[in-house]
Amino acid sequence: PMSRQHGVETRDMWREVSRPRIDATMEVAGKATQLWLRQQVEAFEVLDQSNIPSVLIHGDISPENLLTDHRGRLCGVIDFAEARLSDPALDFAGILHRFTWRDLEVVLANYDAPVDATLLERTRIYIAISPVYSVTDGYVALGTGERIAGLRRLAARAARETRNKRVALIVPSS
Repeated sequence: PMSRQHGVETRDMWREVSRPRIDATMEVAGKATQLWLRQQVEAFEVLDQSNIPSVLIHGDISPENLLTDHRGRLCGVIDFAEARLSDPALDFAGILHRFTWRDLEVVLANYDAPVDATLLERTRIYIAISPVYSVTDGYVALGTGERIAGLRRLAARAARETRNKRVALIVPSS
């Protein structure tokens, strides 16, 4: 359950937000997507979570909230309405949602908090499952087309990962 520390919301976003949305999405998703979502849940839940830090995160990293100077260098961050104490992997997934792994590497190189052993894997899973938010919440603001788009994005991710696993089994390693 959500709590407050030092006037800031503290929340286990996996258990309290992501997991319930995954469960709700499973009710309307196709079988292949359901299987893929179960694999993402299992991959997250087998990670050692004993050392996941709870840090102050922005909660809504997006280009609209990042201010840059005339050279494109970050000079400010705005809109802290979603700030909370939680898993830093959420902000890193926010970076990946709009930017690239290379951009994330730049952020990590300048990140001054400790990086735990499973941070990047949690980040990968959070970004992989991000369309569940379109399925469960996005349609409220954008209509049922957003729910359908979210289901299609999840199905495409499931198909791509399944295809990549098949290719890995067929192509011998050198």
